[in-house]
Parts: sequence; structure tokens; C-alpha cells
Amino acid sequence: MALTKISRGLLSTGVSDSSDATAITIDSSERVGIGTSSPDRNLTVFASNPVLNIKNSTANLHLEQAGHNGYIGNNSSSGFIQVFTNNGNSSSQFNADGSFQIGAASIANLKFSQSSDVISITAKKDGTDDIDLAFLTQASGGTTAERMRIDSSGNLLLNTTDKTGGGQLGTSRFCLKINGAADNGILVHDTRTSSGTDNALVFVRGSSTVGTIQTSTSATAFNTSSDYRLKENIQPMKNGLERLNKLKPSKFNWKETGESSEGFIAHEVQEAGWLEGVSGNKDDEQMQMVDYGKITPLLVKAIQELSAKVEELESKIDG
Repeated sequence: MALTKISRGLLSTGVSDSSDATAITIDSSERVGIGTSSPDRNLTVFASNPVLNIKNSTANLHLEQAGHNGYIGNNSSSGFIQVFTNNGNSSSQFNADGSFQIGAASIANLKFSQSSDVISITAKKDGTDDIDLAFLTQASGGTTAERMRIDSSGNLLLNTTDKTGGGQLGTSRFCLKINGAADNGILVHDTRTSSGTDNALVFVRGSSTVGTIQTSTSATAFNTSSDYRLKENIQPMKNGLERLNKLKPSKFNWKETGESSEGFIAHEVQEAGWLEGVSGNKDDEQMQMVDYGKITPLLVKAIQELSAKVEELESKIDG
């Protein structure tokens, strides 16, 4: 090992090797440079090869600031690097497969990994606990609030943590809670300005398309399956006027808002013998609903029968 000598410059003290090349410099501001004579931080290390190599029996780097400490260690048996907090838990980890993990395996952790062209974010925990992945933002005033969640069952929840969708039927794969007084709910923006019809939403059951919502430059169409190739045992409707007369159109007020409206009572439509478009049963836990569009064929049939009666009467009068 070559002997070193200490030389003092006008503004700094340096430690040089036998070739008189300065290896360590301490400047007048007490900044230390290793491999450089112009340190710009409290410690500046410069080299063409890896700049810092720390070795001991555990290969750990201990860090401490204002009473808080941690260390970086290498698990040579598994080939990964862990960053530990002062409580001894692994708070982050660089794995041998190139993935990055936040949190120890024994507690909930988040793992970032890449396979081929896919980047994966995985929320997991050892054991049998369900783990959700939540996304929070901070509003003015420092208040944080959850904005989106992917739960352990695969449900996507936006601005809500209630996967039942506000008490609707069953559980949802997608649930969005909105404040109608503040902004739009779901905005579907078709950027095409030329003529033509585009699908804004497509409904698929199994492998078949069963409905669409389409937009043009001037209108929106709500479509449901009606192709003859999907149907069999096709017969003319009967007794349209008779069944129509059993319906009880009503005028009423909604309890929630007091708003006046006109329409049907769901169970009364069922009692009239028209089951199309009515969901649920009277007094079930879930509120009944009516798809008013389903009554359209009955209305058409009733008008046709009424028109036939008028024509018959007119022919008798003319005769």
C-alpha cells in the first residue's frame, strides 16, 4: 500500500496519493469531495466506476435523521434489496425479478412488476384477508378522500365504497356515485364530427350483442335486439285493446321530492296481465321497476284493433 501525504492548499486541505493526484478534498465550507476537488454538497463522490461500495458482514447501510432511522440490507439468499424502517419492518423492496414492492410480505403491500408489454400493480397480503386497492386525493384544506377502489372481488367503485350501488339489485362490477348538483355523471364524448353513427355503449350477453346506445351528429338511439334470426314461434299478438283497457294510468307525486308525474304502478301492470318490462314483485325487498318501452307493442296492437273497429263502423254507416 502506497504512503500518502497531506498537503494544504490556500483554501482547502487535500489528501493525495503517491502520484500527487488529490483523492480527498475538504474545502473552506467543510464540504468533502472524494475523487473531485470541487465538492458541491456536504459529501460529493465522483468516479467513472460505481461510486459507492459498502461492505460488511450484513451489507447494511444505516441512515438516521432527527431521531428516525432505518437501513438498507441485501438478502443474498433471495437476491433482493430491502429498505427497513426503524421498527424493523421492510417498507420497500427491490426484487430479483425486477419488480418493486412497497410493504413487507407479512403486512399489506403493493407490488409493481412488468411482464412482456404489461405493467402490473398488485395489492396483496399473506394470509386469508381480502385486500382492496384504493386511490385517494387531497382537496383544499388538507382533507383526503377516497375517489376510486378496486375491491378483492374485482368490483370497480368510483366515488363510493358501497359496491351494492345504493341498494340496487345484487352487487355491481362497476358502481359510480355522483353529485348531480355539482357536475355530469358519465360523459361520453364522441370526437368524430363527420356524418355517421357510432356506438357509445355496447351491451353483450355471453358472446352476443343484445343492445347498443348509438350517437350521430344530431341524436342518440337506444337499441335492443329485435332481429328475426333471434326469434322463433312468431305469432300475431291478440286482445291488445282488451289488455290495454286493464291498465291503470295514474297521476301521482313522488314521496322523495313531491314532484308530480304520470305513469303506471308496477304491480298494477302485472295484475293487468302485462308482464313485459316489469321487474320484481309487489312488496319484495327491492323496489319494482317498469320499462315503459316494453308496452309499445301493446299500444300498437290496441290501436290497430281500434282502427279496425272504426273502419267496420264506418263501412256499416256508409252501407
